[in-house]
Amino acid sequence: MTPRQRIFDIAHGNIWDVEQNFHESFAQGLLEIWFPNIRLLDGCDQGNRIHLEGDALLHTGLVFAHAAFEKNLTESNRFVLLVAAAVHDICKPQTRRIREDKVTFYGHAEMAAPLCPSFAKNVGMDAIEAERLEWVVLRHMQAHDLPKFGAVKRLRFYQTSHFPVLAALQAADARGVWKNQDGSLHMEVLADFFAQDYEKLSAAVI
Repeated sequence: MTPRQRIFDIAHGNIWDVEQNFHESFAQGLLEIWFPNIRLLDGCDQGNRIHLEGDALLHTGLVFAHAAFEKNLTESNRFVLLVAAAVHDICKPQTRRIREDKVTFYGHAEMAAPLCPSFAKNVGMDAIEAERLEWVVLRHMQAHDLPKFGAVKRLRFYQTSHFPVLAALQAADARGVWKNQDGSLHMEVLADFFAQDYEKLSAAVI
């Protein structure tokens, strides 16, 4: 079985099955073969301000599980999404700092992006998929703040062929954080905003 086939196999089943598959693959050392240093996520404390679900590995497993249920992508883009979900926070341990009693991970996306070409090679991605993986991982934090960007910059994001994967990762990342007591998410899923905003901005340009 190729790495591509194995990753899709891990992503098969209901959401709880997928999360369990992810952690079993981690425990077996399979993920470490493809994504060196992913083991460092285990026990990487994220603080309790946002990530109430637990350490960085638990969060990553939840993001992967939610990404597995993204159905509006091509098979190639879905593959990129699953890998991006697995590695988007892989450099949190190296960038973890405590500032004013808050746990921060400034620069973890920028540190992870240059590692993506080797991850892509390890799982058998083609050149376009590898480029897309690096682009998405580098910008996954920006995606949460995209509504704050200027109209021109937002439109440029929307118009790139990589954006559907970024939008799907943003949704999975937001859902991979435990909810507040009132049932609301700590991070908003922005899929509807992206779609409506793109339509509005496109109409304005025309």
